[in-house]
Amino acid sequence: MTVSYDAYRVFDAVARAGSFTRAALELNTGQPNVTRAVGNLERALGCMLFVRTKHGAVLTPEGEKLHAHIAIAVRHIQAGESEIAAAKSLKNGVVSIAASENALRGCLLPVLKAMREKHPKLRLRVANCSSDQGIDALNDGAADLAVVTTPFDLPANMDSVLIKTFRETAIVGRAFAHLADAPLTFADLARYPLICLNEKTATHRFYADLFARNGAAFNPAVEAATSDQIPPLVESNLGIGFVSRDFLTDASGVVSLRIDVPEREIRLLKRRDKPLSLTARTLFDAFPRPPERV
Repeated sequence: MTVSYDAYRVFDAVARAGSFTRAALELNTGQPNVTRAVGNLERALGCMLFVRTKHGAVLTPEGEKLHAHIAIAVRHIQAGESEIAAAKSLKNGVVSIAASENALRGCLLPVLKAMREKHPKLRLRVANCSSDQGIDALNDGAADLAVVTTPFDLPANMDSVLIKTFRETAIVGRAFAHLADAPLTFADLARYPLICLNEKTATHRFYADLFARNGAAFNPAVEAATSDQIPPLVESNLGIGFVSRDFLTDASGVVSLRIDVPEREIRLLKRRDKPLSLTARTLFDAFPRPPERV
């Protein structure tokens, strides 16, 4: 048996209103259409659903049994339609983003600010993590999007979009300020204590590879948990650190060294095998898109 949702919607309206006339007004249609729809439903089910009286319509025992189920179904369908409509207008909804520190400071904050200003009821969940942790969160479904820094291994089920390039700076405290007097090599830096993030981060891998390619050993004397810990550690003369300029706004006691650090990339990731929600898609589309490098 195939019965349309519209037929059940009309049945529910008549049952709630107790009248074909009032149901027609609620549904913004003519009473003959309501009468016809209920009649077709009764013929399809093979039983009477209403007793028609001069005062309206009363459910039969069969009608009461049916309405106990249909009323719940109609409310659920209407709630689903309302949620979709609200999501399309971004009046509600949640987006979860996994972001590395450099990504958060380098490009994510202004995008989130603009989204909240345009859609104040939108809720944002931001998890601070390493690039690898961000990819894991995206893969596990704990995040809708990941904004991470290179280098990383991109899983086959993910798409990666370039958002921004950035370059980190080698910095020292006043005890090592004399190193800023002349250009340096990575072999020069390797003679001094180095400060870096732990070996599970993309940043640690980046510098380990960079020093190796330049024939220098990379053995950090101090491992920081977060990038914003590096400037104060450097200011305390614990060694040479590498940070993006986004972390140097309050670091007045550091000096930049003259050494060329290659560019890194901030990339936006999404799963290829899982469609984005309307809210997550809106945030994904809000990120700037510089030209991809060939």
